[in-house]
Parts: sequence; structure tokens; C-alpha cells
Amino acid sequence: MHFVLRITFLLIISYNFFSVFAQKPTPSFTITETKDKIIVDGILNEKVWKTGNKAADFYISTPLDTAYAKSKTEVMVTYDA
Repeated sequence: MHFVLRITFLLIISYNFFSVFAQKPTPSFTITETKDKIIVDGILNEKVWKTGNKAADFYISTPLDTAYAKSKTEVMVTYDA
């Protein structure tokens, strides 16, 4: 009985220990203001879309694993006054 409890305890401790190292850093993203007029037409031909920041390299986070997403996605955000 003690052997089973010790093994269970060690497994729980080792899982928590190694899961700390598997964490990805918290991403951050800066949104910049634009002075340009933006036309919402699905065509990214405004200057702000060529020079703005992009959020990319998204990853999947599940209870047991972290991996980069299979579908490549880029997100661009801006605002006007």
C-alpha cells in the first residue's frame, strides 16, 4: 500500500514539475492607431496593413500538451480616432 502511494505521489510531483517547463510565455500585442481611412472590403491594400504588427505563431493548449496550431493564422488590429 505504501509503495502505491509513493509511486502516485512521485508521478503527481513529476508531472507538475515538468509541466512548468512546457508553458509558453504569455504573448503580448501592441495595437497602433492609424490616421488613414480604412475601407472594410477584405482587401488589405491600406498602408497600415503593410506596416502594422502581426500576431502569429499561435499554439494549441490542452491539459496534456502544447503545440503550434496546424493552420497558419495572422491577426492584424488597428483603430482610428
